[in-house]
Amino acid sequence: MKKNDFRAVYFRFLILSVFFFLALFASGCGCGNNKHYTRGKELYRNKDLNGAIEELQAAHKQQPKNVEIISFLGKVYFENKNFEQSAEMYEKELQLVPSDIQAHFNLAKAYKEKGDGALAVEHFNKVVEINPRGKLAKEAEKLIPECTSVKPSQQPKDGASQTSADAAGKPANRPEGPKTAKKRATDF
Repeated sequence: MKKNDFRAVYFRFLILSVFFFLALFASGCGCGNNKHYTRGKELYRNKDLNGAIEELQAAHKQQPKNVEIISFLGKVYFENKNFEQSAEMYEKELQLVPSDIQAHFNLAKAYKEKGDGALAVEHFNKVVEINPRGKLAKEAEKLIPECTSVKPSQQPKDGASQTSADAAGKPANRPEGPKTAKKRATDF
């Protein structure tokens, strides 16, 4: 290969690389460059929850599968006492990341505040199931009894009655005591 041919190939490579990176960043690669999300976080820090919600909704519209935006929007809805929309956001988050323990915990709290004790208990139990020895599991176990006084959302579809474990707010198949629980790879 001649020296001039090598320079031509190298020059083309550089030009294509520059255009590739310009196109990547101009289109928004999802690398945290969402102006609405940044503005929403700033408004949240300044305690302007309504303004933060508007910006985060715009960010969510631009990046509907961005879990960070969805989770933060759920948090702001919750703090603004809009528990219905908070629950919707955490449900969307769980569609994208079904085993997200924090999303299950947050969704349970939103259901609890909405007055939907049965769904709150269901998600608190999921938190305990995912990581029985974790900090969130301990918190969930403390909150489960508070959910039994909340009105249930609906009766079981098959008309079955609650088991004694359900009535106590504990997962039915969970062994009692720390010595019988198996350690999982996700336990911290």
